[in-house]
Amino acid sequence: MRISGPVSAVDRLHTALHGYFRSLCIESGITVADDASLTALFKVLRTAHPILKDLGSYDNDLVRVLHGFANAIDAINSLRNNGSIAHPSDDLLGEPEAHLAANATRTIFNYIRAKVRH
Repeated sequence: MRISGPVSAVDRLHTALHGYFRSLCIESGITVADDASLTALFKVLRTAHPILKDLGSYDNDLVRVLHGFANAIDAINSLRNNGSIAHPSDDLLGEPEAHLAANATRTIFNYIRAKVRH
């Protein structure tokens, strides 16, 4: 983010998260389509990955948080495709908005990584 800025980071973080989720599915034996979106991969991980199926005593509330992040991931897909440097656009995200998208992506990544210890 320091070198290329937060708008560029949105694209790079999205791509990294997409690849990470795909690799988790493959390693866990979860079948996904070759063209599965980041949103689809997150959904299948939440419902099929053994470590994410039961979140303990606070499962109901944590699932609500994860649903919120699913909505965030869906929005980040759109922001990446339309407001970052991923595709030509004259209407890029502002820096504060790009930071929001980048930080949300990092939060999701860090949580899943901590859960699967990977």
